[in-house]
Amino acid sequence: MREYRPPAAPTPPPSTEWQPHLTTPDLAHPGRRLAARLIDTLTLIAMTVTPLLIVIPLAAPGGGSKVPPAAVAAAAITAFALFYLYEAVQLAIWGRTLGMCLLKMRVASATAPEDPLTPSRAFGRAASYPVFFTVIGTLPLLGLISLANSLWLLWDRPLRQCLHDKMAGTLVLNDPSGTDRPRHALLVTGTLAILLISGTVLTATLR
Repeated sequence: MREYRPPAAPTPPPSTEWQPHLTTPDLAHPGRRLAARLIDTLTLIAMTVTPLLIVIPLAAPGGGSKVPPAAVAAAAITAFALFYLYEAVQLAIWGRTLGMCLLKMRVASATAPEDPLTPSRAFGRAASYPVFFTVIGTLPLLGLISLANSLWLLWDRPLRQCLHDKMAGTLVLNDPSGTDRPRHALLVTGTLAILLISGTVLTATLR
């Protein structure tokens, strides 16, 4: 008599979720990521000069040198908002910042790197960096956390993620074939030029 054996359970369908051990994404080199961040930082510095040029003459008319604390706070909040929106809006529309655009990289979801970055994940990434780690970076001792965030990708394997990437669930990939790159770069640099020119003209008028 043959021994009865129950039928084998059906094999589940393969998961469509991306898994690091099955696929190796084309990760961006840490040096290129650093260069892109430097480009973005210099661009942001230029953008934040504009609210300062506008607020200071309004707060200290007649060439005075004493600026009320409220004016300083207003300028800081404006610069901080630009800092956040610069990152969030570009990631939501294009999936990359100006620095990444020039160096041919893009941000992608860690679970679906082949898909465009969703706006919610883009704004979440901008909330974790630069906002969270930048604020922490200005505090004594806790600034080491901000430094660790920037350096984390040097030893993180296999995805080369910074801490803000882990918080947002994102990767930074090479993107040599972006078709809208020239339009992206032109729009961002054009907006920057308009802000700087407007701030300079308004400041000259107020003086």
